[in-house]
Amino acid sequence: MGSSQIIYEWTPLEGIGPFVFNEPVEKYASKFSLFPIPDEVEEDEDWETYGMPGDEDARFYFEDGLLESVIVSSNFFYNNANLIGLPPDEALEVLEMEPDDIEKIDTDEGEEDAYSFYDVNLQFYVLDGVIDTVLVGRDYEDYEYDEFDDDEEPED
Repeated sequence: MGSSQIIYEWTPLEGIGPFVFNEPVEKYASKFSLFPIPDEVEEDEDWETYGMPGDEDARFYFEDGLLESVIVSSNFFYNNANLIGLPPDEALEVLEMEPDDIEKIDTDEGEEDAYSFYDVNLQFYVLDGVIDTVLVGRDYEDYEYDEFDDDEEPED
């Protein structure tokens, strides 16, 4: 199956297209010809990044060998709409939710607005007024985060 035929339809916290979160890399490596990209995630040896021939911008992130998140820019379908190429206000109507955070970030393409939706582990990036990239991932409810105020130092 060529990657140009893949429709990245998102099921929140479960998967995107044929890729299911928390599944092992072996399930997808040969079927989709995934190849490792060793320098993309340097800070943690438990992470591996994979690319896919024919969809050079797609990235598949595996933690401890299991699919953790996917970033795409060729297409991203939700509620029968492709969010890639939509202005953010139209995408918010399709998503039927409001972002938890919007921040400006610098990327190779220029300054982009990053819209984050924490409950569904979704982030989309807006360049020149339209969505150009989407990052989605698995459910993190099993993880505990130590929260503290910006003024407060974490305790040892």
